[in-house]
Amino acid sequence: MTRAPRCPAVRSLLRSRYREVWPLATFVRRLGPEGRRLVQPGDPKIYRTLVAQCLVCMHWGSQPPPADLSFHQVSSLKELVARVVQRLCERNERNVLAFGFELLNEARGGPPMAFTSSVRSYLPNTVIETLRVSGAWMLLLSRVGDDLLVYLLAHCALYLLVPPSCAYQGRWPRASKPLIPTQQPPA
Repeated sequence: MTRAPRCPAVRSLLRSRYREVWPLATFVRRLGPEGRRLVQPGDPKIYRTLVAQCLVCMHWGSQPPPADLSFHQVSSLKELVARVVQRLCERNERNVLAFGFELLNEARGGPPMAFTSSVRSYLPNTVIETLRVSGAWMLLLSRVGDDLLVYLLAHCALYLLVPPSCAYQGRWPRASKPLIPTQQPPA
């Protein structure tokens, strides 16, 4: 398996801002035996890298994953992402995924986003476009199923570690405050 970057300062900073911080593979394994098959021999390097570098962060008030979680894939990735965006817009949640989208109304019409009934895009969202066509995320969906991927996208903050000491917030509720260490390293 691809080795995760250490990034100790990033991990420490995230642990100070979130109730729980887990590597993706550990988070999924905790949910049941199906989680053991997250990475398999022969998986593409880009997928192994995604799993190795992704941290799942739980907000202080966030709800745990549903008890009746299914690891079955029913939807395509494009359908699932559209459903998540629609739910976020309906709940008026501030979220990286929902940036550039809004509910259709009388004043603002136009065609709805594919696989939604009432969401339109008013600004390009490169995170959504990248996510919808990513082979690594498609493989992740096939391994964790609809329920878990919806939970991760809608209820968790996902960070991708970028060596040597950064993280990219690939998802999702936007950090309400910049994640800046309180102490500056010595010059």
